[in-house]
Amino acid sequence: MGGPHWVYQRLPRRQRSRESCRCRENQGFLQIIGHGVTEHLQNTLFKVIAAFFALPINEKLKLSAELSPCLRGYDMVGGQKLDGLDESATPDQKEGFMIKPEKPLERFLAGPNQWPDTSLLGMADFQDAYTEYFWAVHELSKKMFRLVALGLDLDENYFDDFASDIDGSSNNLIR
Repeated sequence: MGGPHWVYQRLPRRQRSRESCRCRENQGFLQIIGHGVTEHLQNTLFKVIAAFFALPINEKLKLSAELSPCLRGYDMVGGQKLDGLDESATPDQKEGFMIKPEKPLERFLAGPNQWPDTSLLGMADFQDAYTEYFWAVHELSKKMFRLVALGLDLDENYFDDFASDIDGSSNNLIR
């Protein structure tokens, strides 16, 4: 990936926070190198998600988010619109699969994730790889929120409550 990037571990903490804010302000994004999500985990996730998206549509639709009481699972191409209020808006031309932390059904949008049948080709490691990736990225996001706080000259823990709110965390893999 091109564009601005910086190696996460090499800069002193305060400089790291200011550099990350500068990149986002000037470029709108940044690429993080040395973030701690292992290459092995990334490669495993890419492999299983590619295998999932290669499944026949009838297998993917068995996991439709529309069938889930907590709106988790598969979203087909055209299943969502960025502008949901405009009836004439073109549906999104992507498909995705979303998970969240699994919690008891008592809370709004809480509950189990949907997972593909492990007997399907390439799906044996899907749940483990996706769940491990979810938690690795969640931990990275907490570190990034602390850097943002420092970069804005706020207390390092300013966003901790927000970043630690696991109920608000989700991960949507898109193709």
